Amino acid sequence: AQALAARVHEAFWQPERGLYATFLEDGRLSHEAELTQALALYTGIVPPAEEAPLRDRLVKGEGLVPCTLSYSIYKYEALLSGGDKFAKAVFGQIARDWGMMLYKDSTTFWETIEGQKDFSYAGSLCHGWSAVPAYVYAAYPDLVAQVAPPKPKDVPDLLRCEDGSAVTSVRRWEEKRRGEILDFYTREVYGKRPVDRPEGL
Repeated sequence: AQALAARVHEAFWQPERGLYATFLEDGRLSHEAELTQALALYTGIVPPAEEAPLRDRLVKGEGLVPCTLSYSIYKYEALLSGGDKFAKAVFGQIARDWGMMLYKDSTTFWETIEGQKDFSYAGSLCHGWSAVPAYVYAAYPDLVAQVAPPKPKDVPDLLRCEDGSAVTSVRRWEEKRRGEILDFYTREVYGKRPVDRPEGL
């Protein structure tokens, strides 16, 4: 594996550019993309001395083909593996891109940032492989806490039961906390907003 990593680095690294090329055809390197840099960092082929500068280039993204929503997971992992200095950039981008969907009243994750307009209006508005924030927020709770704004006091803690105990398993969530959250929204949200109230709440 080490020999392969060294060979890939030797073949695709552009020292004068400080970037990896995506393609090598007839001895010519071409195409520079965020995903290419992210995968190089994620798979550990980047020499230690080049890791920090490459992460800085990746977070700026200048001149690089941007990652799609589904492949952004590799970009975020590559950046966050470099320490919490990149947390603000990662969670800021998540807030910008996926937050845009929320502000457009979406209740699902889109296939691409263009939504239904993409692919000649054939873009999917419900795509599991774009559910990157669901993983990142769960995998890096300490970093989320560092960059997130203070939580309003009236918003319930999803992983803390009303009796103060922590939700530490799926079973605990299903048997206790999920019902408490539903009761909260029935009482505090839908109970105070009769217009468009879902049936049964």
